[in-house]
Amino acid sequence: MKKLLLLSLVWLIAVPAIASATDVSGNVSGEWTAANSPYNVVGELTVPQDSTLIIDPGVSVIFQGHYKFIVDTLATLIAAGTQSDSIIFTAENTSTGWWGIRFYSASDSCLISYCRLEYGRAAGYWPSSNGGAIYCDHSNLTITNNAISNNSSYSDGGGIYCYYSDPTISDNTISNNSAFYYNGGGISCDNSNPTITNNTISNNSVGDFGGGISCYYSDPTISDNTISNNSADWDGGGIYCSSSGPTITNNTISNNSANYYGYGGGIYCKHSNPIISDNTISNNSTGDNGCGGGIYCDNSNPTITNNTISDNSSDYRGGGISCYGSSPTISNNTISNNSTVDYGGGIYCYDNSNPTISNNTISDNSADARGGGISCDVYSNPTISNNTISNNSTVDYGGGIYCYDNSNPTISNNTISDNSSDYRGGGISCDVYSNPTISNNTISNNSTVDY
Repeated sequence: MKKLLLLSLVWLIAVPAIASATDVSGNVSGEWTAANSPYNVVGELTVPQDSTLIIDPGVSVIFQGHYKFIVDTLATLIAAGTQSDSIIFTAENTSTGWWGIRFYSASDSCLISYCRLEYGRAAGYWPSSNGGAIYCDHSNLTITNNAISNNSSYSDGGGIYCYYSDPTISDNTISNNSAFYYNGGGISCDNSNPTITNNTISNNSVGDFGGGISCYYSDPTISDNTISNNSADWDGGGIYCSSSGPTITNNTISNNSANYYGYGGGIYCKHSNPIISDNTISNNSTGDNGCGGGIYCDNSNPTITNNTISDNSSDYRGGGISCYGSSPTISNNTISNNSTVDYGGGIYCYDNSNPTISNNTISDNSADARGGGISCDVYSNPTISNNTISNNSTVDYGGGIYCYDNSNPTISNNTISDNSSDYRGGGISCDVYSNPTISNNTISNNSTVDY
């Protein structure tokens, strides 16, 4: 008998207690603790109006079906993990997923930090089809230090969707999210002005516009992020701006792509006037017949200053920067080692584009057709002054600068040297009713095979 009792005690000590799961659905508030974790979500959840739910570090929230987690009007959700003990939002069936956390005019005190949000699937009709992991509607929450990955939306915002909302989005890893249609594989901003800082936004994709971030009638602050390896099937592999004025500063925007006939591998601006400064914009690309490997401006007048724009490529025109009906200010940049299959290895100006191009170093760019450094095409009259334009090359006309089809740029006080063309105009080539004003430049050591 004593031996049997002893064996029973040994078994109890050797076998740890198995924590039981907590099933949740409907209205929720109060506190969810690690002791009662995991919380299995068996129906739609709502934090009701004026209520608060606190989720402690170490809690796992596992959705057993495709359910929404709603934070209602003036309700507060505080899901604050720690660096060593995060909170997990996931789905039992990763293919079906869950419907994300959806904030509807929620309290500004809402906080999501040190959480892992994965396998959110926003589906159905608008607006339910937006915001794979997080949906913000008239809500200004804080989203910080999270891992937001492998989420998707049928429409906008594979990772995060903002609608008339100004959240703070900082220090997150936002990766491998996708939006099947429309805008923002990683983050979509619709009439919103979020602060997006210190995030890694990578490997996100979208069926239309803005692989990393999309801005529509929005003026976000986008600073100190790494935005890389994102892709858009159309425009704006890294960032897409439509009728917006974001401030884009101190970011690394690299290895993004605008596929198919997409424009703006790094940044795409349409009817937008962003400030683009102090960024490294490199190794971005466009697909077939795409323009603007680094930056594309469509009827936009951005300020582009103090950036390094290098090693970008386009399959059509404007390896570094492409301007269509646009007059940006392009100053104090290093624009180098960009390439294009057609016109404008460094900068391409088309259809009444009149940018101010000053105090830049434009070097080592190449065009397979015309304008290794700068190409001015179809009634474009840029002011090109105080630049160093050197070591650019083209297979056809204008190693340094090419002017074509009634384009009359003002070219003054530049150093134009060591450029080359395989056909005509090693330094500057003017063609088809183009009459530039050329004054006070140093033009030296340029070469051409023909004349």
